[in-house]
Amino acid sequence: MRANRAILFFTIVIFDSCIDELDYSSPNDSLQLVVDGFITDAPGPYIVRLTNTRRANSFFPFRTVSAKSVTISDTEGNSEQLTEKDAGVYQTSPTGIRGQMGKDYFVRIELNDGKVYQSTPEKITPAGKIDTAYFEFEKVVSQKGIVNHQFRIFMDSRGNTEGDNYFLWKLIGTYKVITSPELHILLRPKPIKDPRPCSGFVVIPQTNKLGYVHPCECCQCWASKVDSKANVSDNYIVSNAQFKKVDMGVIPVEFWFFWEKTMVQQLSLSKSAYTYWKTVKDQQDGAQSLFQPAIGKARSNIQLVTGEEEVQGYFFAASVAKKVFFLSYLDIPLGVIIPDPPPLPQIILFASIILFDSCIDVLDYSSPNDNLQLVVDGFISDAPGPYTVRLSRTRRTADFLPFISVSAKSVKIFDADGNSEQLTEKDAGVYQTSPTGIRGQMGKEYFVRIELNDGKVFQSTPEKITPAGRVDTAYYEFEKIVSDKNITRYQFRIFMDSHGNTEGDNYFLWKLIGTYKVITSPELYILLTRPVPQKRPRPCSGFVLIPATNKLGYVHPCECCQCWVNQVDSKANVNDNYIISNAEFKKVDMGVIPVEFWYFWEKTMVTVQQLSLSKSAYNYWKTVKDQKDGARSLFQPSIGKARSNIRLTTGEEEVQGYFFAASVAKKVFFLSYLDIPLGPVAIPEPPGLPPRFIPKPDDPQSLIDEYYTEPFVIRESCLLAFRHSTTEKPADWK
Repeated sequence: MRANRAILFFTIVIFDSCIDELDYSSPNDSLQLVVDGFITDAPGPYIVRLTNTRRANSFFPFRTVSAKSVTISDTEGNSEQLTEKDAGVYQTSPTGIRGQMGKDYFVRIELNDGKVYQSTPEKITPAGKIDTAYFEFEKVVSQKGIVNHQFRIFMDSRGNTEGDNYFLWKLIGTYKVITSPELHILLRPKPIKDPRPCSGFVVIPQTNKLGYVHPCECCQCWASKVDSKANVSDNYIVSNAQFKKVDMGVIPVEFWFFWEKTMVQQLSLSKSAYTYWKTVKDQQDGAQSLFQPAIGKARSNIQLVTGEEEVQGYFFAASVAKKVFFLSYLDIPLGVIIPDPPPLPQIILFASIILFDSCIDVLDYSSPNDNLQLVVDGFISDAPGPYTVRLSRTRRTADFLPFISVSAKSVKIFDADGNSEQLTEKDAGVYQTSPTGIRGQMGKEYFVRIELNDGKVFQSTPEKITPAGRVDTAYYEFEKIVSDKNITRYQFRIFMDSHGNTEGDNYFLWKLIGTYKVITSPELYILLTRPVPQKRPRPCSGFVLIPATNKLGYVHPCECCQCWVNQVDSKANVNDNYIISNAEFKKVDMGVIPVEFWYFWEKTMVTVQQLSLSKSAYNYWKTVKDQKDGARSLFQPSIGKARSNIRLTTGEEEVQGYFFAASVAKKVFFLSYLDIPLGPVAIPEPPGLPPRFIPKPDDPQSLIDEYYTEPFVIRESCLLAFRHSTTEKPADWK
C-alpha cells in the first residue's frame, strides 16, 4: 500500500521542540559534561540540554547541570542567550535566532564554576527533499498465535546532486490525548478530591462536589513519540542522489496512536556530525546485545576552551526536509481491532540481574542483522521451585516486538544421575517445572536439553551446585538526594555482610529483590469504546455485567485482585570488586529501594541473596556485567562476548544465554513507612493513572460522581497492571 502519508517511531532526537535523552553513563565516578543540542532552518525554539554522565548504578537516570549562561551564535556575531526552562534544559525564544542555509553556528556554555565550553562551528547544508512517504500494513503472529499489527513506514527522498549526502532520518508520530485532571485524588492521609488547578474545577466545601471555574488548560495535549535510535544514510546506496524505500521504522496498532499526525524528516549533517551519529548507531547496535562489542567512542565537537577535559555529546546545525501525513483507524483494514490502552506504568527497583525465585527477568538479546540465534535463559537451585527456562530468538534492533519467543518440542532438566523432569510451557517460550518436581541438591550436576520443533537439539554443559556460604546480616542506610533544582527524593541503600567458603572457590552472584503487595479492582474495568465507554469487568474479577440493569453481579471470589510484585533490574552484581578477608564480604552494596508509593503502601519484603556459581558461570556473568557497564554508555566500548554453555548437539550454531545451577543463601527483612525517618510525608504519590473516564459533554458530573464512588482504585487485573506480579503469596511474606 502506498500513500502520501505515514507515522511514528524512529530516530535519534525530536528537533522540532526538544531532544530525546540518550543514556550517557559511566561505570565509575569520573563524571563528564554532556551537551545535546542543535539549531536548524526550521522554526524554533531550539533546545540545549546539559547533564553529567551518570554512574551505571545510580538511582537517577542522569544528573542535570545548571549553567551561568548558554549562548548559540553564528560566525557573523549574531547570538542569543538561552533561558533555563527546566533543570539543565535551555531554550531559545520562538521568535529568536534561527538557522540559515550556508551559515555556521556554535554553542558556548559557561558553567557556574567558571569553566567555558564551546563547540566547533557547524554549517547548515541542503537537506535535499522527501518525495513521498508511505506504509505497508503488517500482521505479526507469534508462535503461540498472538497477533499484533503495525504500519511499516517507508520514504523515498533525494539528496544533493552536488556536494555531500550525509543525512539523519527520523520518524515522529504526534497524537492527541484527552485527560481529566479534575478527577485527581490526593491519597494521603486518606483519599480526597484534589482537582488540578489547570483543570478549571474546584471542590465546593459545602457539598464536596466539583464546581466549574474556567476552561481546562491541561485536558488536551499533543504527545510526540520517538526512539533514541540513530537512523543514518550509511546502509543506503545513492543512485542519482536518490534514496528508495528507506525503512523508517514501524508504528504499532495501539490505542492512542490513532488520533493525529505522522512526520518523516531528512536532516542534513556535516561530515563530522555524520561520523558522530554513525558511531552512535554502531554503539547502539552493539549495546543492544550483550554479545556484540560496541564500536569505539563517538567523538564530540564540544571542547573546554582552556585546558583539557573530555566532553560528551554534540551540537550540530541542520537543514530539514519533511513530509507530514495522517493515519487514523480508517487506514486499518476491516476486522483488525485496536487494542485497549496499556496498563499502568511500572516502578523499577534498581538492583541485580534476574529473579530466581520463580522466573527469569528478560535480558535484551538483540542483533542488528537478520542472523537470529537461539537464546536460552534458565537455572536450577537448591531453593524450592518451580524453575523456569525461557526460550527466545535474538531480535533485530528495529523490530517492533521486544523479542521472538520460541516454542519447543520438549524442554527437560536432568541431573547427572539420570533423573529428569520435562517442563510445561506456561506462556510462549516460557517453560516451568512443577512446584513439587525436580529440585537441585548440593554437589550434583544439572543440565538442560532442548528439542525444537524443527528437530534441532541443544544441550548445556553440566553445572555443579556448590556451597553458597551464608548471609550474616542485611541492613540499610536512609539517603536523601537533592537535585540541582532542589527536588528531593529518598531511598534506602541496602547492604549485606556475608561469608564465602573457607575452602574451594568463592564465585558469587548477588541480588536484591523488592516484593510488595498491591490490590486492584478489575471488576471496575472500563472499555474505552467510542463514543461512550462501557463497563467490562475482567472475568477473573468474579463479577459479571447484568445487561438488564447495567449493574455488576457477583459470581465467584476474585482471582486477580491481590498480587505480590517482584521488582528487579537486569544488572549483574558479582563479587569481582570485593576483596575477601577470611572468606568474609563486608558492606556489600546491593542496590537501593526507592521511597515510592507502592513499595510502602503496606510494606516491602527485601530479600538479599548470595548465589554460588561455577567458574564458567562466573565468567559469563562477569562479562555480562562488563557488557552492561559498557552498553550504558555510548562512549565506552563493551568487553567481548559472554560465552554461553549451550551447544547444538550435532553441528555448529552459535547460541546465546546460559543455564546454570546454584546454591542460594539469603536474608529477608521488611521495610514499611515506619522505617522512614520523615514518616509517610516522604512517600510520593503513585505514577499518574491512564484516563478511564471520558465525561459526556452534556453531563460531565455524571461520570465524575461515578468515579468518586470508588476512591483511588486501579481498574484492572493486578496481573496485567503490574509486571512481574503473581497471585501466589510468597513463602517468606509475613
